[in-house]
Amino acid sequence: MMGGTIRNGGIRSKASGLEGDGSGPMMDSGRDLLEVLEERLRRQGSLQPGDWRRLLALCGSARASTREGALRLLFHPPVADECRHQRECLHFLWRFPDKGRVPPAAMEHLLEWLAFLGSDRGPEMVRLTAGRGLSFRSPVDVKKITERSYPLGPFLGTLTALFSARRPLAGKPEARRSLRLLVRRLVRDGPSRGWKEPTLRDLSAVFFDRYGMKIHRFRKSRWRTVMRPVFLPPADLRCGSRPRAFVPFTRVYWDGFGRLTLALMDALFRKQVQELEAVRKLAVGVSGAVHRVVLSCHNATLGAMGGWAFPSLVEQFPSPSAWEAFRARVDERTGCVAADEGAGEGLVKALWECWYERLVGPRLAFAVSQERIRDLVGGWEKDFSRGGEGGPEGYRSGGRSPAEPDDPRFAWGGPVAPHQAWSSYALCRWAEERRAGWAAGFRRLRALIRTGQEWLDAGRIDELVLPWIDKFFISSRRDGDIRYLSLLLEWLDGGDTIPVVLFWDDSSRKRSPSLKAALEKLEARRVQGVGVFGRGDVPREDALEAIVRSHHRYRLFALRPWTDTHHPMRLEECLRTRRRTSFVPYDSSWKDNLAFLYSGTQVAAFLSIPYEMESRSPWVELEGKRVPFGVYWRRRLRTEIPGSVCPGADRDLLSQSHAAWANLLDELC
Repeated sequence: MMGGTIRNGGIRSKASGLEGDGSGPMMDSGRDLLEVLEERLRRQGSLQPGDWRRLLALCGSARASTREGALRLLFHPPVADECRHQRECLHFLWRFPDKGRVPPAAMEHLLEWLAFLGSDRGPEMVRLTAGRGLSFRSPVDVKKITERSYPLGPFLGTLTALFSARRPLAGKPEARRSLRLLVRRLVRDGPSRGWKEPTLRDLSAVFFDRYGMKIHRFRKSRWRTVMRPVFLPPADLRCGSRPRAFVPFTRVYWDGFGRLTLALMDALFRKQVQELEAVRKLAVGVSGAVHRVVLSCHNATLGAMGGWAFPSLVEQFPSPSAWEAFRARVDERTGCVAADEGAGEGLVKALWECWYERLVGPRLAFAVSQERIRDLVGGWEKDFSRGGEGGPEGYRSGGRSPAEPDDPRFAWGGPVAPHQAWSSYALCRWAEERRAGWAAGFRRLRALIRTGQEWLDAGRIDELVLPWIDKFFISSRRDGDIRYLSLLLEWLDGGDTIPVVLFWDDSSRKRSPSLKAALEKLEARRVQGVGVFGRGDVPREDALEAIVRSHHRYRLFALRPWTDTHHPMRLEECLRTRRRTSFVPYDSSWKDNLAFLYSGTQVAAFLSIPYEMESRSPWVELEGKRVPFGVYWRRRLRTEIPGSVCPGADRDLLSQSHAAWANLLDELC
């Protein structure tokens, strides 16, 4: 017998202790039973309760091949309607009385679906989940699960069971009382969204070290240290509100980390400051040397932070009176551009259509597909509350659920952290806000370029850099995403003043990055790659001299933010080892695929479709308030770079309008 023994026509797994109900044929091996269950799924599209028990038993088999085959049937069944299968699976797992015997992989599957489907934190969910025994055999399994950024809402009634493994984590009366009070607080406060949503990861810091397997005895002092920040109100970060003192990491609370880890984050922050200073120095140096306006384009998200290095438009002028005169001229010229630009408006419309098709369309289709899956699979807990013994009653069969049924990009890939999730409504609202200001933003940009060059020629200013963050190029498409950038260069060529375009991107590739392949297709547009993005004739360290020398010959120069150093470093590894040598030498591409770095900023909207959950806290505690991590990071960077913060700049309409259109601000501005 593979991984189990026959008992009364059923199968009992030695690993899981689960037993069949005696119905169905006798099996000689786990492999034979798997074949029968797979064939039954192919023919009928569903399983009977006894079949589910057998399949769950095989998931805990001691034989790896049997166990993997059973988990494959559980997670990826050969059925046409997978939503129905998953709903029945959740119903069965939830009804199973002794979840301590459920194999960890199957329990993880249940928790993933609970987190994905979510809840409204209402008393009904607490009643349904109370006492259902969502427990694991060991603290190792508990730590593995609770370190993930699952929202707390779906687990309100099970927190005590979840944190009571073989070595009890929350066994003390005061611990259970604290957890009960936590549940009441969450129910009272109602649901949160995005970065504000409390997660299991927030709670796990009470019981576990972030790295290693040290288990903390429950102490009220540690509970207060960890959980107090979770329920602090969000800071008022609207433009014009009282400025906050953005202190070093060692003086804030973040993600349950101690002083050594926070000190390492401070060291990494200093490297990021140097990177932004290098970006600013080169762009300002080019503008001052060639006496031309520089349009500094920062490709989101990996190259986006460089856009935060520059002062506001107000700060780039020698005096308030000079800025007032410049602003008046720009306002006048913006109206003229709107009146006499015909063909340019056609290009602006084409740019919008291309931008929407690339950035909004795929993400909207994905969001709709996930919402449809949630709609079809959700509601199983109501079936359970009715006490039915069979499968779910209210299922509305709709075939395959994704919006694009044959495209694996739109299949269910598991839950994501609350700060990664975007609803279809939020995406549509963001796209509509962008569309409303799209044409006006391009007219204003044209007027800024014209007027800026006029002032440079007259010697009234020494340099002018216009930063702009956008998703100009999608690197995952290699050279298949050049139309938007090509249209933008065509629009710039249509003006009577053409700026020097610095295109900032980053890459973790040592050779042949995607942007290099795209630039080769854009050669007719007179573009030049520098360093790793070029042909090797212009080293990154010689970028300033090379651009000054050839700025009349090329329209666009593409380069990395600081150096071409290739030293792959993962933030997770840096935090785990706490070695500062992990980012020596410094590789600016360390920011790849880190959504929490941009939480609360306009850059967050440009993040790719999330296929994996990020387990990093998207907020910090600062002065008794919660602040999105991206806002803290951005504003602290700007306070560290001289001249990047100008008092009153956020109240200037022209400066603020351009910054908002160019995605340079926080979402709250």
